[in-house]
Amino acid sequence: MTIQTASGVQTLTWDLVSGVSSASNPTAAPMPAPSAAPSPATPAAAPAEAAGPSTMPTFIVSLDRMMGFGFWSVSASQNGFSQTTSGVEGQLLVAATSPDAVPASVYHTPRIALEGVIGGGFTLGGSAGVMLANSSQSASGGGASTGGPGLFMFVVEPRIGYLVQLGDKFVFWPRAGFSAFEYSQSSTPTGGGATSTTSASGFAVDLEPTILLRALPTAGFSATALADIGVGGSFSQTGSTGGNIGVTSMNFGLTFGAFVGF
Repeated sequence: MTIQTASGVQTLTWDLVSGVSSASNPTAAPMPAPSAAPSPATPAAAPAEAAGPSTMPTFIVSLDRMMGFGFWSVSASQNGFSQTTSGVEGQLLVAATSPDAVPASVYHTPRIALEGVIGGGFTLGGSAGVMLANSSQSASGGGASTGGPGLFMFVVEPRIGYLVQLGDKFVFWPRAGFSAFEYSQSSTPTGGGATSTTSASGFAVDLEPTILLRALPTAGFSATALADIGVGGSFSQTGSTGGNIGVTSMNFGLTFGAFVGF
């Protein structure tokens, strides 16, 4: 506050002013000193975002079908005749190798998968599995033995999915894909002779609703219900005069695996 006095101009700070009165009206009520300006209100904290699929990593590597059990069936048809074989298989880190399960045994092959989270919780990627085996059979009485190379089988499956957060520990991950597989088994007499080969191939629609359990923030275990629905395939054997046999295979079961995110 600046005041013109007889001795000159005086400047006072507001905290030294108790009131102001007019010279023309000295009896006027004094003006109260201004109060300090109120401090600005502290802004409210922004609400935390709800946990959801965005909390998942960008990529997920999983080991699928490492152990579990399932019901399989194989239907073969040729020249108007058909036959269906079925059974139940359990697995622990290895695929089922029952001869009657060919080619449904491909569904019990452990697989490694890589999938990316592409936004909004959707995932895109695929899985693949390979099984190799070798064997030999020795004939009694000094006869020629029969040897490998044995069994070779692979499966590839592109698929899509969607992540649904179920609290802090669980994620529901329904997935669907389309798998293609090849199977080949051959044997050759070591003493010479023709090689005998059995081969099969086919396609299937795969439905895989999965529950992820987070033991760590981005790693844990998985449980998957399986529905592998064959949509076509063929089976052939060396020396067969009937040509290829049409084959459709199915598998339904429950398997367990593990995952880690990056």
